[in-house]
Amino acid sequence: MPYANRLLAIDAFALLYRSFYAFVNRPLITPEGHNTSAVYGFMRTLLDCVHAEQPTHLAVAFDLAQPTFRHALYPEYKANREETPEPIIYGASVLRRLLPALGIPVVEVPSYEADDLLGTIAAALGSCDTKVFLFTPDKDYQQLLTDHVEMLKPSRLGAGVDRVTAQTVREKYGIAEPSQFRDILALWGDASDNVPGVPGVGEKTAAKLIAKYGSIERVLGNIARLTPKLSQAIDANAKQLALARELVTISTNAPISTDLGDYEPGAVDVATVQAIMAELHFNALGRDIEATFFGGHPERSAPREMGAFATIASTPHEYLAVVDDATFSALCDELEGADTIALDTETTGFTLHENRVVGVSFSTVPARAYYIPLARQGEIPDAWRARLQRILANGNVAIVGHNLKFDLLMLRDAGIVVKGRIYDTMVMHYLVNPDARHGLNDVAMELLNYSPVPYESLNPNVKPEQIDLYAVPLERLVDYAAEDADIALQLYHALKKIFDAQRLSGLYERTEGPLVSVLADMEWNGLSVDLAHFDALRQQFSAEIDALKGRVAQLAGTGDFNIDSPKQVGELLFDGLKVAEKPKRTKTGQYDTSEMELRKYAHRHPAIEAILAYREKKKLVSTYVDSLPALVNSVTGRIHPHYNQTVTSTGRLSSSNPNIQNIPVRSAEGKSIRNAFVSRFPDGALVSADYSQIELRIMAHLSGDPNMVHDFQLGHDIHAATAARIFKVDMQDVTSLQRDYAKRANFGMIYGISAFGLSQQLGMAMGEAQRLIEDYFAMYPAVADYMRGSIEKAKKTGYAETLFGRRRWLPDIHSRNANLRGAAERNAINAPIQGAAADIMKIAMVAVLKMLTNAGLGAKLIVQVHDELIVDAPAGEVEAVKSILQEGMRAAVQLRVPLVVDVAAAKRWGEI
Repeated sequence: MPYANRLLAIDAFALLYRSFYAFVNRPLITPEGHNTSAVYGFMRTLLDCVHAEQPTHLAVAFDLAQPTFRHALYPEYKANREETPEPIIYGASVLRRLLPALGIPVVEVPSYEADDLLGTIAAALGSCDTKVFLFTPDKDYQQLLTDHVEMLKPSRLGAGVDRVTAQTVREKYGIAEPSQFRDILALWGDASDNVPGVPGVGEKTAAKLIAKYGSIERVLGNIARLTPKLSQAIDANAKQLALARELVTISTNAPISTDLGDYEPGAVDVATVQAIMAELHFNALGRDIEATFFGGHPERSAPREMGAFATIASTPHEYLAVVDDATFSALCDELEGADTIALDTETTGFTLHENRVVGVSFSTVPARAYYIPLARQGEIPDAWRARLQRILANGNVAIVGHNLKFDLLMLRDAGIVVKGRIYDTMVMHYLVNPDARHGLNDVAMELLNYSPVPYESLNPNVKPEQIDLYAVPLERLVDYAAEDADIALQLYHALKKIFDAQRLSGLYERTEGPLVSVLADMEWNGLSVDLAHFDALRQQFSAEIDALKGRVAQLAGTGDFNIDSPKQVGELLFDGLKVAEKPKRTKTGQYDTSEMELRKYAHRHPAIEAILAYREKKKLVSTYVDSLPALVNSVTGRIHPHYNQTVTSTGRLSSSNPNIQNIPVRSAEGKSIRNAFVSRFPDGALVSADYSQIELRIMAHLSGDPNMVHDFQLGHDIHAATAARIFKVDMQDVTSLQRDYAKRANFGMIYGISAFGLSQQLGMAMGEAQRLIEDYFAMYPAVADYMRGSIEKAKKTGYAETLFGRRRWLPDIHSRNANLRGAAERNAINAPIQGAAADIMKIAMVAVLKMLTNAGLGAKLIVQVHDELIVDAPAGEVEAVKSILQEGMRAAVQLRVPLVVDVAAAKRWGEI
């Protein structure tokens, strides 16, 4: 018989925490700098539950920030909990306004937790007439379940919930009633709440004991029947078991109303709800809330599947397969008449030159797209290729795509070179929120409230990497592939509106947009390598590794241990050699032998330095000497690194496969590894151009400090000039130590360094470091003004901004946590400087490639690392390339101080 009433009861903070961490890598930040991830996830989930469960009654329970009756019983209760993240606190404050405005009853009582409030509601109201649904991920709630009380547990797999019933608990743990679960918890303990259990007793053992004996009392009564180890552990902890059970028992007698009528949804305050939605910038979510709550009681809303996102099944669309000349002609006619073309490729893999294009999708109008499937060999018919080339080479057309660099490269490999105004929606989204995730699915869900067709669905019977696109039925493949182009086009339009609102169009047009094609060209070019050099390095490093291994054994007085085992190294150093009285241990209980930890004791025994040197050499071999040759492309014979535009928060590029930016620069080993990279041209050279002290020059420009500007304009050694000013000596009398102090101070100021941080870097007393900072600001007062002004501006706007308009959102700038707030303040100082350096380099890269092309040179732009560009040049073009690099990089932007570019050339990178 159906229930007359359905009560949905939600644990607010449990859901806020889950929502916050679900978005931790792609947080939702408002223009005012508020992290709304937790409240967004909460409300999305609430809507899901309302639509799926059709409740007649609702209750949301909050914990209060004060001790509970459990703290009186056990002061250490939840003592191990970290401070609540600021976005969760903010989210709770918003919900305490929003939920009542939606007519949703909210319950919170001093001294009681949300568990107790919902437990009281469930125990009192769960009946033949009323079904209670407890929405929470907290396993403790299982003790409350009855035939009339269910638990809705958010699924670990993402969307949806796992239903936990009384029968589920009985079957899982082998117990007669769910109420016995509290006895299992008492034996097991609860690390998250700092509730002590019996050491060595986990979930399975606890469940077996209660399943067999029924209760803790009966376990204690039969202790002699247990194994000696188990009986000893339980007997030793018998006194605390009663306390543990009291702590994990959810109260069902909290002082709250148990009148069902008090949990019936009330009237909606439309104006307040709309104001809060505007405050949070929840446009799509606001519409969904309005559709759910403003039209009457939730039970009268239309039923819907769990999951709030639209999908291909619920969205009108027209996706066409291009399999004949007539359809192809219709597609091309549409493309030729469009000013914006979105495209996407499907490929056999992600390795340039080695993998092939399976098909190409196009869209010019939202909700309509075409997919051209190619033959297994990946060839486009000549006539089709020629017409597509003419269309896509039109420089006046806006070319749109998501991760468009990859598509440009794969199409180029298939014989189609795309030219036009590039709009990569992945990069566009990166500019809007650099700290978020930028994958197509993530951005579509965020901006379009749409969940694209998952790749795995093309063949759910195999792993995603094993899917053969040629074997996927065309109808299914068309939906997946054409949707990508369609969604990219829709994202482009959505992001253009955000660009207009945040004034980001100029930054994109000058830097990130044209850079997509530049990076594609660099990846296409690749780096030539000398494989014989790697072979020689491998032999050299192997011999040195063997020698270091023998050195460690000699110094330690024994070779009877595995130097590659952190556990055995720890036992050797701390048990055998006694290098520390109270060494740090890892979470697993073994000695911590990380580099940071061993460095503390390096002065106590020479074996430690030898161990660290051994590890460093082994790491170089595995990371570079062995790995880099494996990345040589089988078709080109070169290494083609991936340059990533959307990874760093600062705006700087990163590289992967391989990460050439991480190859050590100053060490002899690093230089020897770099020497494996050579010019591809006979007698050619790698020409390097490096910005000199660009971040300090940007600091001089932004602060306008007269002394700093003066020193740069006169071409002084800025560190010597700073030392001369601070230590009040002539520049020619500055010592190397004074210059080093000034250098560290200069770069430290860019990163908002503290007196403590500077004292650690320079090995001086903190008071001395503080005086050094004060002397620095006395010489460069405008720098101090800039730093203070940057923090104040960030507090007002919620972000830091570069000269060119790049924004770094700082959600912790108002945090009550001093560490988080301090980090945000340092970013407020540094982000405009480091971000501007990134912007200038990107402008220079675009200019340099254009100059190389216009000059008709055969030289190839191949590397960008830190503040350096590298061009591979034929012997006869080296001097021309040097001039182009100097001119293009120096003219990238006009500052108060000149940009200085150091240029050098050599056959091998390590020789530069």
